[in-house]
Amino acid sequence: MIRIVLTDAQWAAIAPHCLGRECDPGRTGPDPRPFMEAVL
Repeated sequence: MIRIVLTDAQWAAIAPHCLGRECDPGRTGPDPRPFMEAVL
């Protein structure tokens, strides 16, 4: 998939700070990147 909002390097920098990781409790979406790109 072509990414036009966040580059892979930018996503690597912010991904650890997003909710929805494997270690977080509760139910979250499978991939927070599309949501973050939509917000931006």
